[in-house]
Amino acid sequence: MPRAARAAVGDYCYHVINRGNGRAVVFHAEGDDQAFVHLLGQ
Repeated sequence: MPRAARAAVGDYCYHVINRGNGRAVVFHAEGDDQAFVHLLGQ
């Protein structure tokens, strides 16, 4: 049974999943994850 959809709260991003399809690696080089977090802050 599928889970219920998340409720939308305005224009805010409140949940981020950093996992690729099939649990593939998303961040390949050291520092990629920090660059991702930095971009989210912008």
